[in-house]
Order: sequence, then structure tokens, then C-alpha cells
Amino acid sequence: MSRKLFYLFGYVLVLSMVLVGCQRPHVPKPGVAPKIKHCFDTVGHIPGAKPWLLGGDCCCTPSEQVVSDWQKNGYFVGKSVSEIIDQYKAAGICLATDHVDCNNACEHGPHVVKGGKCMVPPTPGTENYEEVLYGCQYMERNEAPQKCRNNNKPDQNTAYTLVEVEQE
Repeated sequence: MSRKLFYLFGYVLVLSMVLVGCQRPHVPKPGVAPKIKHCFDTVGHIPGAKPWLLGGDCCCTPSEQVVSDWQKNGYFVGKSVSEIIDQYKAAGICLATDHVDCNNACEHGPHVVKGGKCMVPPTPGTENYEEVLYGCQYMERNEAPQKCRNNNKPDQNTAYTLVEVEQE
């Protein structure tokens, strides 16, 4: 009986060491959130934001309210919501009207701001959500461009840093 208990204890100990060793280091969040770069359905439309399809930062699914603001700012003037949705589909972009809850890990992913064809809002609380929202990317400090390695976001003492991603 004690031999089985000994092996069980050893197995649990080794398994826990392996699992703990496989985790990424804790990354504290910045004390102040960066400025929002991209608006999308779950964060709300930023009035005056230019639609993604026209080279802007608005990744909201076209709706009456969003299209009304776009048209007030000179975008898609004279177009209906369905005509705008058709334009997104013609460009190969998958919207939240097509599917939801994929966190941009679907066959259309990644998110359009990362070069993919999925414009479904990312899942709140994930790194993908923050990267899309703020236009940044978390990456290991030693893999980050030299100019970002001493960056104060989120903290100089961590293994990860935020790197601003430039839109192509």
C-alpha cells in the first residue's frame, strides 16, 4: 500500500512541476490603459471613426446606428446597411452577422487588424481582445524590436512588453 502511495505522490509531484514549468510568466497590466485604436461591437462605436473597409479603424458590424454616423461623416453616403455588408463580403471579410464567438481563431482569422479576414469582435479578457482594441501586440521582451524593449508598458520588470502594431 505504501509503495503505491509513494508512486502516486511522485507522479503528482512530477506532473505539477511540468505543468507549472509550462506556464507563461505573469504579465501585470499597465496602470493606465492605452488609447483605444479600433472600435468594434463589444466596445461600442467611436463617433466619427472611419470604416475599416475604407482604410479606417472602425471594425463595427454595419448597423443602422453605425452607418448613420459613417454617413454623417461622409462615408458610404447613399448606401444602405445591406449594401455596405455586401461590400464587406465582396472584400472577403467575415462579419459578426456571419458567425460569433470565434475570438478570430476561425478559418477567416486572424482579426482584420492583424491581417486576417475575420471582423468578428474578439473575446473580452483575452490578449487578442487587447491587441485588437489597442492596436498593440504582447510579445516576449527579447523578441520585441530594440526600441520597445525598455518600454514602460506594462512594466520594465516583466518578460513581456507591448509593441504597437502599424497598420499596413
